[in-house]
Amino acid sequence: MQGSIASKYGKRSSVRRPASFENNVSPFEFENGDSEEERIISDVDAVLAVDSIANSASLAQYSSIMAHAQISLSPSEQWSAAFSRQGMFGMLGDAQLPVVSDSSKEANDNDDEFYDDKVTQNHLRLLYLVSLYSKPADNDDDQDVWIRSHALLVLIYEGIITGVLDYDYSSCANTIGNVRLWMNVSQEGKDDLDDLREMRFINTIKLSTVDHGLVIGYQVSFKGQKLLKRKLTQSSQDAVNRGRGMTSNAHRAYESAAGKSDIKDEYNEVISLGEVRVLIGEWVPFGDNSLASLMENFPMEERLETPPGLTGVRILEFDLLNFVNFEADIHFAEDEGIVENFGTHVRTDGFVLYAMKIEAIMDHGADNVSLDLLSRLMMDVQNDSTRIIDSLVSEYQRSMLDVVFYGDRSSRDKFNVILSEMINPKMSAELYLDAGEHESELKQVLGDTYSAHNLSDDDVMDPNSIQAVRKLMAEVSRKVADLRKNVKGASVELTSIQKMTTVISETYQSNLVETIQTSNHQISEIQKNLDKSTAHVAILQTLFGGYFVMQIFDRIFGLQYNMIDSKGASLIPSYMDSLRKILVIPGIVIILTFCLWFVVHHAGFKRYFRSLTKNSLVKYNWVLRYDLNVPISQQKLKEMLAYKYVDREVLERDDEGHVRKRISYLEKDLLKWRGHPPQIELEYNESIHFLYKVVFLMNRDEAQLTAEDIHNIFVEDLALSKVISLEQSKSIIKRYSFKDQENQQAKEKLL
Repeated sequence: MQGSIASKYGKRSSVRRPASFENNVSPFEFENGDSEEERIISDVDAVLAVDSIANSASLAQYSSIMAHAQISLSPSEQWSAAFSRQGMFGMLGDAQLPVVSDSSKEANDNDDEFYDDKVTQNHLRLLYLVSLYSKPADNDDDQDVWIRSHALLVLIYEGIITGVLDYDYSSCANTIGNVRLWMNVSQEGKDDLDDLREMRFINTIKLSTVDHGLVIGYQVSFKGQKLLKRKLTQSSQDAVNRGRGMTSNAHRAYESAAGKSDIKDEYNEVISLGEVRVLIGEWVPFGDNSLASLMENFPMEERLETPPGLTGVRILEFDLLNFVNFEADIHFAEDEGIVENFGTHVRTDGFVLYAMKIEAIMDHGADNVSLDLLSRLMMDVQNDSTRIIDSLVSEYQRSMLDVVFYGDRSSRDKFNVILSEMINPKMSAELYLDAGEHESELKQVLGDTYSAHNLSDDDVMDPNSIQAVRKLMAEVSRKVADLRKNVKGASVELTSIQKMTTVISETYQSNLVETIQTSNHQISEIQKNLDKSTAHVAILQTLFGGYFVMQIFDRIFGLQYNMIDSKGASLIPSYMDSLRKILVIPGIVIILTFCLWFVVHHAGFKRYFRSLTKNSLVKYNWVLRYDLNVPISQQKLKEMLAYKYVDREVLERDDEGHVRKRISYLEKDLLKWRGHPPQIELEYNESIHFLYKVVFLMNRDEAQLTAEDIHNIFVEDLALSKVISLEQSKSIIKRYSFKDQENQQAKEKLL
């Protein structure tokens, strides 16, 4: 057994030489804690123990140790692994119990360092890569995080092509869901994963997917975390992190010198920066569904066409429900020397952050960045970042941005943060605000400056400040927990207030409905009484008309009078006497009286009362309103109104505090208005000499002009009175020309 280990699965793994590691201490730190996993011996531990003992005693004497050596997980660890919730690269589907072998005897705490000399540099880097995307639960309230095998194989391939992992790879067919795909898979990487599993540095879990397939998940174990803390070097950690980071364009900085400048004058460089990093933040309406839709919009070829060029987009990391980080590489075909490559962070709450490191601007390198050139670069980056994010979001999100920024979303506000490791000349902070060339130079990128402050050693963070930051974060977490309790209590109170408000509102609505019902009942009674009164008046009118007709009939024919003179002769003409002989016929008087009653009542009384009613009703049943919004001559308007019959003036104050005056006057020129003239109301501002609107009140039945004619006559009247200029009158008439229905602005309302 010297030189190899035979496991119970029949797999033979070569024992590699330990890698040469640096002596510096790794900053990779974890919280101290013991678990059942750390006290269990694997079959590899047992085999190596047997091999060690065999050097000084008979192997047969200890054969029972190897025979009973087993691998096991504690019951709590099995169920925690089986039913852990998904995190980043989490897995869908119904959970099954993890693949676990038989249990072994507990090992001592000193056995944690047993495999330190057996792991290689690839082992450590691969284990660190797994730890970045997985985490075991620290307690029952914590959640396990796993990374699925397909995602891990992709990360291994990325590590190989970036030189982080020293493996080979080849094309291999894999089934993802119901699709069979060819992937670049490293068999050596999979072999190292098996080694880490056998040495119990990682945990595995097997799940069934919604497509009834199987997928394996990986998770760093507590033992693996301790190994990383002891053995992972800073160089290995940086190598893995660089492999996951953004693309560096430092090797292409020389291309910037070939760019063309649009600066017309010679700029004076007073302040220069070194190793500049730019952060640009903004808010875009996002949510869980919007972020998921954004992820679906990323093309498989990772190319987004944004005029006037192509933009390469590479996803760095993401969480479907929380955030996504991607890198955009912009190429402009018409401009030489422009290389823009910046990262973007999008969060579900709408926070979007763009970041960029300045390698060179024109002929200035990273250690000599001119503020004159940086100010122009900031403008360019803001415009490009706007076009990138606008091309990725949905039409609904773009419409919301148009609403927020009044239809000018392409020029929306953003927040800029500039970080620099060097500044030349280096002076005290207050010396830069000299109200001269230094402050003017800074204002090109900062805007208006109000104060400047020096950062002390206590204000600068370094690796030694991590513990202090953690303490502060713990205190902040406790305060946040208290705030959450306060907010929860406030929400309960708010709920109670809402319920009380609902009760009050319902009571008010009930009272209001009852009042309305009572009012309607009273109005109904009034209407009934009015109908009765109208009927009574009509009856009285009829009776009065009949009485009037009878009196007239009697006076005309004199049926009740015998008119004689002093000698006793009749004064009634002979023809009346003949008529009397006819009237004495029964029924003739009644018929003639009713006929005369009908004629007088309908031809006289009804028409008279109708004219009285007509004069009491509203004269105007046609209203025309026009919004003019033109400057006027206040003096000329007063002179024009001096010849008008002004019957009403009202002063009002609008929301902006301006005093508006409304004047109503009646036109008398029947010839100009071709019939009954209108009543005109003007609304204008005397302080700024501005005419807002005009309203025409007319009787449609008596009007002979159209709405356009009425408007044009009024505008021409203003122009003739020199209240407005001739050019203004032509513009207003053209604006409200009714021949073009799309430009018609008049509002017409029938009363």
